[in-house]
Formats: sequence, structure tokens, C-alpha cells
Amino acid sequence: MKAKTLVSLGVLIAVAACGDSLGGEWDLNFTISNIKPGKAVYGKPVTPQDLEYRVVLLEVWGMRCPPCVGSLPMLSKWQDDYKSRGLAVVGAHCQGGSDDALSSFVKKQGVTYTIWAGGGVKGADFRGIPHCFLFDATGQCTYRGSPYTVLPELKEALAKAPFAALGGRELVKLKSISDGLKHGMPPSRALKKAQSLVESKDAETADEAKFVVESLTNWGEKLVEEAKAKKDTDPAGCAAALRRASRGFSGTDVAKRASEALAELKGDRAFQAELKAAQILEKIKALEQRIRARADEDPTTDKFRKRNHTVLKNIRGGVRVINKKYPDSRAAAEAGAIAAKYGLN
Repeated sequence: MKAKTLVSLGVLIAVAACGDSLGGEWDLNFTISNIKPGKAVYGKPVTPQDLEYRVVLLEVWGMRCPPCVGSLPMLSKWQDDYKSRGLAVVGAHCQGGSDDALSSFVKKQGVTYTIWAGGGVKGADFRGIPHCFLFDATGQCTYRGSPYTVLPELKEALAKAPFAALGGRELVKLKSISDGLKHGMPPSRALKKAQSLVESKDAETADEAKFVVESLTNWGEKLVEEAKAKKDTDPAGCAAALRRASRGFSGTDVAKRASEALAELKGDRAFQAELKAAQILEKIKALEQRIRARADEDPTTDKFRKRNHTVLKNIRGGVRVINKKYPDSRAAAEAGAIAAKYGLN
């Protein structure tokens, strides 16, 4: 068999071996604040704070997992290809062993990103590895599952990052701002720095400053409008996105618009009801995720119910709360469907 065929077959086997980490609807109610750092044994040490306002790909993996090992060159290539656009890749090793053995192993594999011994995302339940988490530049998890299918989402996140707002223009006088945006400079800091230089006597500096102010302001306003557009379909996502915009653009007009939108929604009783119901639904979905990976039988059987008694009890409790307090919410219908799946009605 030719080498190329062997490689292709290896990738197919790796993808097939991903088990429950490939596909499926995962709970995405996580932000980079949920990242639990491990011990940096290879590459540059990074903290959750270092990852703010960057696109982050965190993979939970193991040395004794063939599909995990198969993903290392792919993630290394992405780190090399997209680091100039602000991507940060981190590998959280979960199969134990000595730090020296782990460091030596990834070095031989040619890994180009930071490797932690341990670490991961607090509160995220899953069994199969490799399992990756993609966080966009606002800090929100936008994808979970197999690293072999994350690339389209990764490219989309990079296209929406703060640095991308500059449209590929190479800054000369304000290179520190463009470099800063690649490596997690808060949009508010970049915007304020540029605003202070708009009236510079140096024409090139003033021109670049005006460009940065306009570009980042437009990007921020777009984030606010996109968040507001989620009001009826995703109340939790709407509120979270507005809060992130308010924090990320603190002290600017963009933050003011985000705060005004939040204040308006706070007084909207219908929205607040939908929001609270959606928050309960997210908890129900997170509970369901804990048993979905083990659902290899009819979920209404006594055997299944006995094995998952505590989780199902908590799901039933959440559904009852939604039905009692927010019976007319969109979340109530979805919660009811989940309850019916497990015979909890």
C-alpha cells in the first residue's frame, strides 16, 4: 500500500475513533473564564487572561489515543498558519504520565503550540477524546467536538476577530495596535489609543488612527446589532453578547450602546421571562449531555432510568420549574420535548 494511502486511511480511522466527540449537539454555554489551566510542560505558558480577545482552540487529548496523536500535526499547522491573525492553540493532556515524557513526546511530534499536563474546561462533560473547544474573540464557546471538523468554524471566528476588523491593512505608525489586537489587546484599549492620536501632527499617524477608530467602532457596533438581533430567538445569547460588548469596549460609545440595550431589556418583562426560562433550559441541556453519551439503550426503560436516576431527577425538576413559572416561553416547549424523550412527563 502506498504511503499516501496509508496516511489517508489513518486519518479515516482516527476520525471514526473519535466516538462521541465527533458531531452531536454539545452544550456551548462556556466562556474562556471556564478554562482551567494545566501545568505548562511544553511551549509558552499561557493563562486564561492571556487568551482574552483572541480566537482560542483548546483540545483535550492523550498520548495513548491514536486519533489524538493524529490531530497534533493538523493543529500545529493551524497554529503556524493563523497565529498572525490571533489564533491561540492549547493542548490539555488528560492521560497522566510524567511531564518529561509528555514534553519529549510532543517535541518529537513537532507540536508548535502550548501543551498543558491536565487542565480543560470546568463543567464540560464528555467521554471521547480528542475533544476540542473553540472560543471566539468575544470569549464565547462556539464549537465543541472533534478537531477534525472544526476548521470551518475556526475560519469564521478568525474572520470576526478584532484584528480582522482592520481588513488586512498593514499599519506602520500604529503597528503596536495591530500587533496588540493579534495577541489579545482589549478593543477598548486599542480604540482609546487610536482616538488619542487622531489629531496627531504626523499625517500618516493621524490617518491610521482615524482608520483604526472607524474600523473598531464599526466592528463593535456590528457586534451590538448582532446581539440585539438574537432577542427573540436566543435571549441568553443576546444578553451575554451585550455584556461582552460592554466589557470589551469599556469607556467607549460602543459600550454605551451595549449598556443602553441591556438597560432596555432589563425593563422588558417578556424578555426577562424568556431569558430566565432559557437559562434553566441550558442547565437541563447540560444535564442531558451527561447521559446522552451513554444512551445506548431505550432511554425510557427501567434499566436506563435506574442508571441515570439522579440526572433524570434533576432534569425533571428543571422542566417542572419552567412549566410552572414560564409556561408560555419558547424554552418550555423545548424542555417538554426533552422530558418526553426520557418519559418524564
